[in-house]
Amino acid sequence: MFKKTKALSSSKKDTSKLANSLKSNLNKKYKIDERVDTEVINDDNEKNTKSNFKTQQYFDKDIKNEAKNWKSILSVCGAASLLAANSTVYGSSSSLILYQTNNYGKIVGRICDAFSPKSFLDFLWKLLWILPFFIAFLGSFAVIYAIDSALFSIGYELVIIFLFLGINIISLIFLILLPKNRPNALINRSKFKESKNKTFNLVIFITLFLLILGISFIARYAWNNNPITYPVGFINHEQYTQFIPLPVPSTTITDDSINTTYALQIVFAGFLCGFTSFIPGLSGNFMLSVIGSDSYINIAFRYAFSGFNDSVSISANWAWSTIIITFIGLILGFVASAFFAKYLYEKQNDLLKVIAFACSTVLFIAVLLSLKDINYVVMGSNPVLLGLSIGMLFLPIVIGSITILVLHHKNKVDFSWTI
Repeated sequence: MFKKTKALSSSKKDTSKLANSLKSNLNKKYKIDERVDTEVINDDNEKNTKSNFKTQQYFDKDIKNEAKNWKSILSVCGAASLLAANSTVYGSSSSLILYQTNNYGKIVGRICDAFSPKSFLDFLWKLLWILPFFIAFLGSFAVIYAIDSALFSIGYELVIIFLFLGINIISLIFLILLPKNRPNALINRSKFKESKNKTFNLVIFITLFLLILGISFIARYAWNNNPITYPVGFINHEQYTQFIPLPVPSTTITDDSINTTYALQIVFAGFLCGFTSFIPGLSGNFMLSVIGSDSYINIAFRYAFSGFNDSVSISANWAWSTIIITFIGLILGFVASAFFAKYLYEKQNDLLKVIAFACSTVLFIAVLLSLKDINYVVMGSNPVLLGLSIGMLFLPIVIGSITILVLHHKNKVDFSWTI
């Protein structure tokens, strides 16, 4: 009897141990599963967070380190110089180069972020980051305009125009071949078929193409009644009178020319020029042709930087007032462009790619169409000018083509972009 009770007690103990063991295993398993589930949830949250802030990664960096890092500042100043060329050289769309670098999103984000500081100290650091950019932009703007004016005075401004046209062409080729900003929704067959917005993208592409072509005809024909329009032809007075039998009318620009209507026109022209800064593929100086203000602005800058007085009697007060008003419009347009580009970059990235592709595709044709006949006559009569212009056109194309072959050898360029 005692043995039976002992055996039963032992059996109960074994059963109790087994139950406790199972319970312990279940608890462990539950805790493990709970931990795994938590890790999965945290993983998903982390992925979502990364996804949400992927296009805003410039906000996550330490702005203090960037503001104190001379390499970062040099990089920012280089980007500012590209944007300055975009605004000063006729037909230049050097913003397309910036668009294909990592600096594009960062600069756009920093400019917009500077208007919403978290504290006064945060504002100071952001200001320290952004000041070199604006100083480099305005400084490069002045230097490039001085070079452009010097070339104009000796009759070789067309050379710098054709140099940047060549840069535009090779930048467009890079846009197509490099996968980062390639407009797949428009030029890739399978992506185009899958796209929900293919009709909208096509409409945007065709609209921009025709609009920019229209601007080229405005530049060529619409402002001929302006007696000082001929400098837009990028030839000086001496070149002009060699082929045009009628003398260029002598024009006097006095302080009285500055009135409210004129100031608003120049501010709008500067705004339009600045607004193209972060729109890849557009040229700020080319866009001045829309309202015919390019003559006045170009003459004012040429007078300031090279003493331009080509059959036009100019008041110094008028010239410097025009420059100041232009800069006000330029900065306003620049900031507006940054906010517009930030929205597209974050919310409508495919649309931004389509806009960049449309503008850069048509700009080369538009610039050539916008040049008045006298430019081609002068170029054809001057072998040196013709040779330099053609050479400058193909120089960046040759250098860029070699770079593409090197990148292709390293499997960084994709030639199957249409499939």
